[in-house]
Amino acid sequence: MKSEKLKQIRKQCGYTQSQMATIFSYSRQNFSQKECNLSFSRYEIKKMKELYGLSKEEVYDIFIGD
Repeated sequence: MKSEKLKQIRKQCGYTQSQMATIFSYSRQNFSQKECNLSFSRYEIKKMKELYGLSKEEVYDIFIGD
């Protein structure tokens, strides 16, 4: 599942949901919901790409691909 892959990457990078929620000015619960549904804006995806060190291919696989 794509959301599980994103969670795994976040954890490998040493970020908690609370930390990411703070970065994006969300509650932890709201960030958790967005992470589960992969419902992020382009800005948020770009920011996560930078924070997590994602390649363009990984971004495509997680957020766009089938």
